[in-house]
Amino acid sequence: MAASDVPEHGSSRVARLAGVGAILGAILWPIALADLGATAIAAVDDDGFAVGVGTLVPLAGALLLFSLALATLERGATRDLGLADLVGDLTIGTATVLVVITAVLGSYGLLGPAFVLLFVGSVIFGVAGSDGKRRPRWGSVLVGIGAGGLLACLLVAATAGAGSLEDLAGTAVLCILLYSVGWAILGLHLARARPLDASTRASP
Repeated sequence: MAASDVPEHGSSRVARLAGVGAILGAILWPIALADLGATAIAAVDDDGFAVGVGTLVPLAGALLLFSLALATLERGATRDLGLADLVGDLTIGTATVLVVITAVLGSYGLLGPAFVLLFVGSVIFGVAGSDGKRRPRWGSVLVGIGAGGLLACLLVAATAGAGSLEDLAGTAVLCILLYSVGWAILGLHLARARPLDASTRASP
């Protein structure tokens, strides 16, 4: 595949804006989760509690920024998207919609399923992009690893109960940071508005 055959990410201005958005989302993501976690821990002994819209808006905003960057990245893929790409993209998109609905409702109702879908979709996204021919390799891999670790933490917490949260805190923080760094790398790639490196453009 010649360099001239490599698609750019649509309009350079759109790509740069999407990239800056992904970087902002990568900064907002851990802050939003920390705020959400603090709210949940403070209310863990209550029989039931509502979540203020203000607590969930930053999380919804971060995921919206990631989803916009994701759509822009896929437009610039150097190979046709496969089934795994489509499943990963749709799953992340569905999770984003659920978090936005949760923020509007101000309730935790859909947050659990949203996180499961987000992490599963992000793992698929990471695996599908690990060849570097659809999107930057290391950004995709770090997103996938971070999401896989967070999914494991979520499943362990659901199985072992709230008492396991303290033991999982260190692992969860590391995975959150890996996820953020992965999106920051993807965002930086978009902000530069350049196609993938020549080493990743080999013909099938």
